[in-house]
Amino acid sequence: RNHMIFDSIARTEGRLAKVIVVIDFTGTRAPPDSRFVRALTEASKVAEPMYPQLQRAVVLTNCPWFVAAIINFVKLLISKRSGEKLSASRGGFESCPILWQNVDISALPREL
Repeated sequence: RNHMIFDSIARTEGRLAKVIVVIDFTGTRAPPDSRFVRALTEASKVAEPMYPQLQRAVVLTNCPWFVAAIINFVKLLISKRSGEKLSASRGGFESCPILWQNVDISALPREL
């Protein structure tokens, strides 16, 4: 289904649509809930090989402090380009510049 949406956007607007994955840690147990990690791992295994060119960024919101610290440390070890596609915030979506720069915030579900 997603590939049809992306194909439609590409054909009608003449541009390649990109995906921003938002992972909200609200309600997860610390350390990260094993069910959450398992679901994230499985989703990543499916999405990345199928749509590698479609991923604009991965945004983690409402992170526990240690998750944000780990992500920020990892960003020092990876390429600048990859690091720019990764964002971890202890606050909600409103504190994430990647979303503000790329998404019409009014179009997001109210739950975010």
